Amino acid sequence: ATDPKGVRRHVVTASGSSLYVWDLQAEALFKRIELPSNVDSVAVLEGGERAVVLGCDGVLRILRIPEATVEIAMGDEKRPIKRFSVDREGRFLLCVVANGDVDLYDVETARMNQSQQEEDHVHVHSRLIDTLFAH
Repeated sequence: ATDPKGVRRHVVTASGSSLYVWDLQAEALFKRIELPSNVDSVAVLEGGERAVVLGCDGVLRILRIPEATVEIAMGDEKRPIKRFSVDREGRFLLCVVANGDVDLYDVETARMNQSQQEEDHVHVHSRLIDTLFAH
């Protein structure tokens, strides 16, 4: 997480089912957020106010860091998410589901990005996958 001048203010780490937000200026723990399952991976979205957290339960949660609240949750035991990637602007989430599906979500709405025609769907996903994994 960074301040308006681009200076890093916070670092987010995880251990077990806890997410820790460290304040770098104060050199202290800012907030501890307890989650319902162990954390598999974490990404902080642009601006540093939200984090994307994938739990070992297959649920991907978008958290508001200052309030320690879950804004959005995706995935469940029937369609667990195994991996995710966030695009450079923090607008889209690419999620790999246990059954092999690859879903693309808009971060703001948590809606799956769907195309009208299957050909467009494959083309758009292919182009976005190339973009997302190019970093």
